[in-house]
Parts: sequence; structure tokens; C-alpha cells
Amino acid sequence: MLKSYVIEVDGIFAGAAIPQNNGHFRFVPVDTRMQRIRDSIWPTLSELRREARLLLKPRMEMLMH
Repeated sequence: MLKSYVIEVDGIFAGAAIPQNNGHFRFVPVDTRMQRIRDSIWPTLSELRREARLLLKPRMEMLMH
């Protein structure tokens, strides 16, 4: 069974990071706002989480106002 890591931003489930053989992570989104980075490869989970936060930030800012 594959191990995966949940990628969430402030309680929003953005998708999952799937470890690759080379130590990187492939992103599988569940939130439609994350589709543009579907199947993208990331060297670290922190870089992927940072990108997810940037993609979801405009929506999160609207909810706060």
C-alpha cells in the first residue's frame, strides 16, 4: 500500500502527496482550485504546502472579509 501525506491549508483538504522512488512527492488534488498543479512533482512536502497555501490564499482572504 502506498503511503501518502495530506496537504491541507487552514482546514481545507487540498489533496495528497504521494512519495516517489526518487524521494520527491507527486501531488494529487481533491480541491478544484489545485487542478493546475495536478500530478506535479515536488522535492519536499514543505514546498508543496507553500504552493498550496498560495493557490488557496485568495479564497481564504475573501472568507475572512
